[in-house]
Amino acid sequence: MKYNNDYYKTAYNTLIELGQKFKSLHGDNTSDADVLQFLKYQALPEISEKLTEANNLTPPEVCKNIHKDFAGNIKKLKIVVDDLIRCVEAQNSVAYLTSAQEFFKILTDCVTNYGELKKISEKHDLAEKD
Repeated sequence: MKYNNDYYKTAYNTLIELGQKFKSLHGDNTSDADVLQFLKYQALPEISEKLTEANNLTPPEVCKNIHKDFAGNIKKLKIVVDDLIRCVEAQNSVAYLTSAQEFFKILTDCVTNYGELKKISEKHDLAEKD
C-alpha cells in the first residue's frame, strides 16, 4: 500500500496561501485591524489545525526525521503568529517587523521540508508522483 502524503500537500498549500495573504496585507491600504483579523481568525486556526494533524500522523520510518522537522517548523510558525498578534495589539511595529521576517523564514523552512519529504516519498515509492 502506498503511503498517502495528502497531509503534506494540503499543509504545504495552506501555508503557501497563508504566506501570500499575509504578504498582501502589507500594502498601503491595510489597517492593523485587517492584519489582526487575518492573524487571529485565519492564520492561527489553520496553522493550529495543521499542527494537530502533524502530531497525529504516523509517517513511514524513512520519513520520520523530516516529518519531525516539518511539524517542528509548523509549531514555530504558530508561536510566531501568536507573537505577531501580540505585536499588533500592542502596536509594537519594531517587534512586528522582526516577527514578520521570522514568519517568512520559517515558511521557507516548511517549503524546504516539504520538498525533502516529497523526494523521500518518491524515492521509496511511498507516494504518487505529481
